[in-house]
Amino acid sequence: INDRFYCELKFGTGGLRGKLGAGTNRMNIYTVGRATRGLAAYINKTTTENKSAVIAYDSRNMSREFAFLAADILSGAGIKTYVFNTLTPTPVLSFAVRYLKTFAGIVITASHNPKEYNGYKVYNEKGCQITDGAAKEILSEIEKCGYFEEIRADKSIIEVLDDSILNEFLREIQKYSLFDLNDVNTPKIVYTPLNGTGNIPVRSILKIIGVKDVTVVPEQENPDGNFPTCPYPNPEEKAALKLAAELAEKENADLVLATDPDADRIGIAVKTNDGLKLLNGNETGVLMEDFIFSLRKKTDKIPVIVKTIVTSDMSEDIEVLKQAQHCANIVLERDEELSLPENKGLKEMVEKFNLSVPTVYRHLRLKGVKPKSNRSNDRLNEMHRLRSEGKTYQEIGNIYGISRQRVEQIINTL
Repeated sequence: INDRFYCELKFGTGGLRGKLGAGTNRMNIYTVGRATRGLAAYINKTTTENKSAVIAYDSRNMSREFAFLAADILSGAGIKTYVFNTLTPTPVLSFAVRYLKTFAGIVITASHNPKEYNGYKVYNEKGCQITDGAAKEILSEIEKCGYFEEIRADKSIIEVLDDSILNEFLREIQKYSLFDLNDVNTPKIVYTPLNGTGNIPVRSILKIIGVKDVTVVPEQENPDGNFPTCPYPNPEEKAALKLAAELAEKENADLVLATDPDADRIGIAVKTNDGLKLLNGNETGVLMEDFIFSLRKKTDKIPVIVKTIVTSDMSEDIEVLKQAQHCANIVLERDEELSLPENKGLKEMVEKFNLSVPTVYRHLRLKGVKPKSNRSNDRLNEMHRLRSEGKTYQEIGNIYGISRQRVEQIINTL
């Protein structure tokens, strides 16, 4: 009881999120209602010309109930409200805000959290999650509201949306396709929506772009807020892909795709000689970026990537590696001696591509090229030999009178 009532759910840029149940520290019709009254007051206070919002919800327990409750409260405050007639992915909600030109959006979801949770996210007129400033203003309005205020819905300004928004969303996605699939390059896919919203949209877009061989994990195909086969429905976690991986092995699939309950997060596993390999978000993003850039470079369009503070630096690392590989190839084509510091050609390439000598040397070694023997290379080879014999970095450092960190850097770089 103390945990349920000792505080109120905190509203921030991620909206509300908490366990379902009774109490001010839980997700229920009273906390959702209060948050919606605060949002309605914020909309009425902020805009006079575009008092409107669109609401979506996922497959979690109580999501639909929360969504239509929010629609009733917003309409009662004079706000034109659109609400989807069926569970809908978060990206479609974001699109709907812009497509319908509403002032705000709401999606009822707790993303990839366990079944005990649900949430309430608010989006601005750009289809993006609200910023700190907006969150503080909305919170200020929420704090003025009670939990048990009367609900007076105005059904005349509530519009229930059909599949037309989703279909328009899929058409827009297709416009961004950069190549045409054929019988040679079309992968065989096993897909799981993890009992969430992705089943129909994902299968629809795959069909539109020409992917015909798609097998869905039957136990996770239909919406189920209890997630019976996957207690923690995060598609980037290996445990969440257990059934999909087993089915992929059986079907000899090239690719496993998985989406979380609100279908704004994807997990990917690819077939390798050693079995399926699960890619994390950074690896997936970098591979997509590299693929898109390689195709863009064939056109007149200059490829550009926009980063945020949470964007991985891996893409920059890959560009460095590509330059290092190119540099190493040039050196090999010149058939020059590969010792340092005598190799002027290598030094020239290093300076031209703004690379470090160790980075290029590492790629030469990967190509099976051994540097010409000199004192520094002899020591490097000896370090590799000692390491292969089981010596620790610290033990090798003691031999050469350098730090463990320096030994690790030398061995792993050169």
